[in-house]
Amino acid sequence: MKMNYLNALILLFTFFVIIYIIYSIYSKKQIYQLHYNKTSDKETCEEGFLNDKDSEVKSVSYNTTGSGISNYNGETLYPLKEYIIKSSYNSAVSGDYVSTDMIRYVLSRGCRFLDFEVVILDNNVPYVAITSDKNYEIIDTSNKLLLDNALGSVVSYGFAPPAPCPKDPIFVHIRLKCKDEDLPKALRAVAKSVDYGLKNRLYPGKITNKTTLNEIMGQVVLIFDNTVHTNYIEKGKCSTNEANCYDISKQVNINNGPLLQKMKFLEFSEGNGYINKPKLTNDNNETNVEQMVICVPEYYSKNIDGASYFTSNYVENVNILNYIDKYGVQMLCYRYYQRDEKLNDCEDFFKHHQSAIVPMYIALSYIKRLTE
Repeated sequence: MKMNYLNALILLFTFFVIIYIIYSIYSKKQIYQLHYNKTSDKETCEEGFLNDKDSEVKSVSYNTTGSGISNYNGETLYPLKEYIIKSSYNSAVSGDYVSTDMIRYVLSRGCRFLDFEVVILDNNVPYVAITSDKNYEIIDTSNKLLLDNALGSVVSYGFAPPAPCPKDPIFVHIRLKCKDEDLPKALRAVAKSVDYGLKNRLYPGKITNKTTLNEIMGQVVLIFDNTVHTNYIEKGKCSTNEANCYDISKQVNINNGPLLQKMKFLEFSEGNGYINKPKLTNDNNETNVEQMVICVPEYYSKNIDGASYFTSNYVENVNILNYIDKYGVQMLCYRYYQRDEKLNDCEDFFKHHQSAIVPMYIALSYIKRLTE
């Protein structure tokens, strides 16, 4: 009897050991699968990547309160230059990493202008990352994110919760980094990603000086930064005998030109001669602002091996009220991975107006009340 009791205990102990081993194997498999699903968006897979990336996103997701933003419900018949848009820079970046989780977070804060730096790697595949390499072969971020998945996440997260304003338009700004000789193939690869990720939401027309907010509500406006690749339209065209080719010139709604200008924070000063203080010009609450301006935290450096390159690491965020009131900037881009008082001021501005889109005349009136 005593031996049977001992055997029973041994069998019971063995049973629990087996269950524990099976559970451990299953748990590890689930963790690996979660890791794989997130990184097989074709982000690179590294030891400790999951914990590092997730903890980094959590560390910048500092604002646990609501954004205070909802769908825009004001006047929509002004041309686009008459609206201030809540904007982010390097929208997939949380610091050292890039991820769709960070895009989701930025959209959850109500941003409707998203910026992506795109590099071409791995046999002509477009990725979202950051690079300061003059040959665009080495990235500064610890991983990279497929442009397919970055753009797909804009649509998935931008037009449904957790976005607080899913009926508003989204502006997607692409800054392509590649060598001139690689430009034709790079443009076709980016165009293919745009077709994959944005096709069903992409605004079908070109932005003009008469395009109103009403015309683009609930759609994506694609902006291509052609300040580096000025000949992108010519280089991106498909030849008549080219099969399965995507032409980016047919997808881009607007680029830098008479209606839109990209400028750097540091270019806005009296010394640089850019003074365009906005003011009302008629009874319809329209202003004298002539174009849309994207303002970014970049500067041009020539101090590394004699090479010139853009960088943003050491540029401080600026005060949103000053850049609206003095210069009429509509799209002032903040790094949501770099928390500071100026970013808090930006959050407060849009929260006060309960919208990610604020008409210029309302913003000017608000600033005037604060300063009187």
